Amino acid sequence: MRQYKKYIYPFIRFLGVGICLILGIGFMCGCEFGGDITERFSGQWYDEKNDISVDITKESEDTFLVFITSEKEEDEMYIWEMECRLQDKTITYKNGKKSVVSYDSYGNALEEAEYESGTGSFSIRFGKLIWNDEVEDVAKGLRFQKSETLK
Repeated sequence: MRQYKKYIYPFIRFLGVGICLILGIGFMCGCEFGGDITERFSGQWYDEKNDISVDITKESEDTFLVFITSEKEEDEMYIWEMECRLQDKTITYKNGKKSVVSYDSYGNALEEAEYESGTGSFSIRFGKLIWNDEVEDVAKGLRFQKSETLK
C-alpha cells in the first residue's frame, strides 16, 4: 500500500488543483454556475446608497420589463422604462424611455419625457447587476445588489 501513496497523493493534489483552476477561471470571467439565467435577473435590485432601484420582471422566456427609479431631489425623480430581450447572458434594450417626474406644491405629479429611444444592457457578474446605459451612462460602474426579501 505504501508504494501507491507516492502516486495517489500527487494525483489527488493534481485533481484538486485542476478543479480549483476551473472554478477560478469561471469566477474570474464572471461566469455564474447553475440555475436558470432568466430567473437570476428577475427581482428588485438596489445600489449601495439606495439612490437607484431596478425592478426586473420576466414577461416571457426571453423578454423582461425593467422599471428604474432614482430620486433627483426631494420633489423630483427620474424614471426609466424598457423592454429587454435576452441575448446570451445579457438582457438588452433599444426602446428605453426616460421621464422626469416632479411634484407641484399641491402634490400633483407632472411627468415629462426626456427621451424614448434609449439603448443599453444589463448583465450579472459575481451576483451583482450591472447596468450599461449607452445614452447617459447613468450607473457609471455601480453594482446593484438583489433584494434579499424578494429572492
